[in-house]
Amino acid sequence: MPDIELDMTFAPRISPDLETARIRNLEWLTSAGLLTSTDHQARYLGWNPADLAARFYPDAVGDDLILGVQGQSFFFFFDDLFDGHLGTDPVGPYAICREMAATAHRSPDSTLVQPTFPLAHVWLDHCSRAQEGMSDAWRERNYCERRRSRGGDPAERRRGRQRCAGLAALAPSHRLCRGPAYN
Repeated sequence: MPDIELDMTFAPRISPDLETARIRNLEWLTSAGLLTSTDHQARYLGWNPADLAARFYPDAVGDDLILGVQGQSFFFFFDDLFDGHLGTDPVGPYAICREMAATAHRSPDSTLVQPTFPLAHVWLDHCSRAQEGMSDAWRERNYCERRRSRGGDPAERRRGRQRCAGLAALAPSHRLCRGPAYN
């Protein structure tokens, strides 16, 4: 790939609360059971989700930045979850995705659907923190958006099935591109 010089017309900015947010997020993930050893913590810190959030939200400080770091953390973990053996076996991801979809379908005050694995607990905790201070109308909008984005929208499910029908034949070549975990 050729070297490309990119000239930015603005100075990069970063939240002044980066280190505090990094520490608090590490504590949160450790207490939730996602980081169970110092090796896991070191690997997670290597992803730099706090740095990413502090750059995405340079004006965010305190709990606002922590909320941004939590969102980044969830998506890093969720994506990484499928890079190992789960990425090659459709049965395991199906159960995880089904549970995540069920949590997205639950109403904000429901206790009927309870997550069974740490990442789902983290997601629900993050979603409840994100809704603090929201009006009822914004809570409903947030709930509907989570449903839609997690496959709860019937039209989105149809489009997904249509996309997947054409992509099934490409799965072996896709796994080759993704690396040794898929081979």
